[in-house]
Amino acid sequence: MLDLSIVTINFNTSDATIACVKSIIEKTTLLYYEIVIIDNASESDDYLNLEKQVKKLDLPNVKLVRSNINTGFGTGNMIGYAETSPSKYVTFINNDVELIDDCFPILKSYLDNNLDVGVVSPQSVNEHLDFVPTIDHFASWQREIFTRKVLEIVNSKRYPKRKKAYTEPVVADFIAGSFMFVRREDFDKVGGFDKNIFLYYEETDLSRRMKGIGQKTVLISTIQYKHYHGLSTKKSIAIKLEQKLSLIYVVKKHQGWLASKVLLIYFGVKYFFSTLISPKKWTLLKATLKGMPMSLSLKFKQKTKEIYIKMICAFATKMCFLESVDF
Repeated sequence: MLDLSIVTINFNTSDATIACVKSIIEKTTLLYYEIVIIDNASESDDYLNLEKQVKKLDLPNVKLVRSNINTGFGTGNMIGYAETSPSKYVTFINNDVELIDDCFPILKSYLDNNLDVGVVSPQSVNEHLDFVPTIDHFASWQREIFTRKVLEIVNSKRYPKRKKAYTEPVVADFIAGSFMFVRREDFDKVGGFDKNIFLYYEETDLSRRMKGIGQKTVLISTIQYKHYHGLSTKKSIAIKLEQKLSLIYVVKKHQGWLASKVLLIYFGVKYFFSTLISPKKWTLLKATLKGMPMSLSLKFKQKTKEIYIKMICAFATKMCFLESVDF
């Protein structure tokens, strides 16, 4: 019987994806697992390289699925999830991750023995094996305005220190989305990832909903994984805007309309003054004044691209049909 399904997304970083897959194959023992790779509409050269490398692996438990558009993190993972075989556990893992330890049996055992835990993860380290904060506090208006550090000082029990190296499992609001190990039953119960979110805050949203059904999120600090940050998502104003759109969406979803308005006022003041120094931030101020609607998300630009592709395909099909008709 299959123990574990592993889902990862590729977006123009095929070499990293193959390195991730190879590290899983090399480090994972004892468990029966499958790997599902979703290509999120990468450039042709990158996809072809990925396809070639996957074929070279020649493993029946490694599957590659290509999406016609970039569906983002949550939807991309849900596409991959739909392609998985029945298994008790599922891992969503970034393609810029490499395993250091044989961690899956340990994570599985922890969930087997702790039925009130729904999400677990190893400790993240960077490419130099230096400690990287892996737990975080729920996205909220309090966290944005007062900062994480203040929350940790004021209420250390409620807000455990993010930058502390723990020696025992620690319960947190959520863990980094680069590596999430879940029980399929729980994941199905909360409805998986929210497809309205294109990028950022999917993990905080998932763990909030897990908490709603009585399932905790836990970091297992005795095992580690290596994370090469930001390989497929480069910093830009567009990406910064996407982050804020998701934040406002998640805060409104879980804390209500008033909390989202408090944040919008805060961002309005913040971006008004920052545009005086950096005019390019006018994009952020303009979006704030509009209320940060999700219609500004990159997700909807992808939807537009999908419509154009369908129209072109339909037109091409019609032309081929007309050419084939013998008048």
